[in-house]
Amino acid sequence: MKTQQLGFYRNLEQAKEWNGGWFHSRENPLLQLSSEQMAELKADYRQKIEAEATEEGAWYEFLSFFVTSRKV
Repeated sequence: MKTQQLGFYRNLEQAKEWNGGWFHSRENPLLQLSSEQMAELKADYRQKIEAEATEEGAWYEFLSFFVTSRKV
């Protein structure tokens, strides 16, 4: 197995538009939050994104696992 960190920059305005919908629809734990809790989470997220953004924008990083197998 090989791991590789991948990512890209998004401009700050795009990054602040996160809506919590990046999970599989049946397994999204954010669906259990009240609208008030979700609003608070989004506000905290936007504040953190603004604090960590660079001139290039907000860095979106994700870890990928590349697995190779063979039948024996």
